[in-house]
Amino acid sequence: MTRPKVAIAFETKNADVVTGALQGLADVVSLHELAPAARAAEAAAAEVLFALNPTADLADAWPAAPRWRLIQLLSAGADHVDFSRLPQVPVACNGGAFAEPMAEHILAMALAAIIAGFSRQAHLSSELRDRTLAMLVARNRMAEYTLAAEFPDTGESDGERRFADNDWIWFAEVSETEDPALRRIDVRIRREDDERDLATLSGFVSETGRR
Repeated sequence: MTRPKVAIAFETKNADVVTGALQGLADVVSLHELAPAARAAEAAAAEVLFALNPTADLADAWPAAPRWRLIQLLSAGADHVDFSRLPQVPVACNGGAFAEPMAEHILAMALAAIIAGFSRQAHLSSELRDRTLAMLVARNRMAEYTLAAEFPDTGESDGERRFADNDWIWFAEVSETEDPALRRIDVRIRREDDERDLATLSGFVSETGRR
C-alpha cells in the first residue's frame, strides 16, 4: 500500500514527534523548512495538510493544484479560515465540529503529544497505556482504509504493526451495507503477546472521491 504524504504547514518544534507517531504509515514533510517554490511543490503533492490557517501558513507558497484529501486544523474552530480559497475537501478541527470519518482517524498533533507524554507520566498504568496505544493503532489502520485509492473489498484480513516500541496485531473485517457505495469496517487490536482485544473501532468508508 502506498503511504500517503502528510505536510505540516506551520512552524513547529514537534515535527519529529509527528514523524515518529506516523512512522511506517505516512511520509511527513515539514514545509516551513523549505524555500517557497519547494514548499508549494511539496504542499501540492501532499494528501493531508496540517495547518493553523492554510491560507496564512502557505501565503508565499500557495499550491496551484493541490492533491489534498483532508485539511486538519489544530484550532478548536474554523471561523478564521478563508474557505473560498480551499479545494472541496473535508476540513477537520480539534473541536469536533466536523464529523467526517476521516477527521476521526488522522493522527493530529494532539494524539502525537499523547505518545510523547507517556515518557513524562510514569503514573499511567501499563493497562491504560496499552489500551491507549492500541486505540491509536486502530485509528491508524482505519485511516489507511479511508485514504486508500481503492475501495476496500469485503472480507477479513490481519497484519502486524510496529508502533511506539511495541508489536501489535490488527484484525479487520470489511462488510457491505445497504448502500453499495458505503462499507463498514471493524478493526480489533491486540498486543503480539496478549490474546485480548485491547481496542476495537468501527467506521464507514465511501467509494465517492476515490481514484
